[in-house]
Amino acid sequence: SGLTHMMNSLEKEVGFTLLERGRSGVRLTEEGERIAPAVREFLQANARLDSVIEQVASSRTEIIRVSAYASIAMHWLPEVIQQFRRIHPELTVDIQMGSVEEVYRWVREDKADVGFASLQDGMTMDWVPLAEDPLLAILPPEYDLGGRERFDVRDFSGHEFLMPSMGFHLDILRALNRSGVTPVIRTTQVSDSVIISMVEHGLGVSVLSELVLNGRRDDVQAVPLD
Repeated sequence: SGLTHMMNSLEKEVGFTLLERGRSGVRLTEEGERIAPAVREFLQANARLDSVIEQVASSRTEIIRVSAYASIAMHWLPEVIQQFRRIHPELTVDIQMGSVEEVYRWVREDKADVGFASLQDGMTMDWVPLAEDPLLAILPPEYDLGGRERFDVRDFSGHEFLMPSMGFHLDILRALNRSGVTPVIRTTQVSDSVIISMVEHGLGVSVLSELVLNGRRDDVQAVPLD
């Protein structure tokens, strides 16, 4: 009865009879025979569309989009991804590198599934702490620490301070503001490696995280902040 109702509705919509019903069964009318090839093409096209939609939806789920600082992308993610692919070889990991604002924005706008960044005030996304990454004072090789093993943040006052451009300026400003320190800040648009080279050549001082300096052998002093 459901099929009969559906066919009656279809015939009413197209304006002519599609099926002849009799004691011997049901067969297409002449009009029905004429439109049958077009109906089959439509159904095949619809099936192809469903298949393409399924492929696109499936391929989206096979990509994990990760955003991170350059230092994390260099020192953490290769091993993380290597171990992850052993468990899920069918998945692809897409990495985007950016500043702390970009990492958070990409996750918030669903352009990334997960982000690696430092915790910021007012951050409303789910947060899982993974490690402590201390900030270090980056000083020229000839800087006299007077035998101290830690660098007092207040000693940045009056120094030309090279502010990194990617990722750490929010953390650095929080540390400086907490101590009421006002160095002569020179905002840069260069990489961490260039910042280190500039400090090495006596062009200023800076602050970077311990992870950034991992494995480096530059002629600078990297001292824990006090």
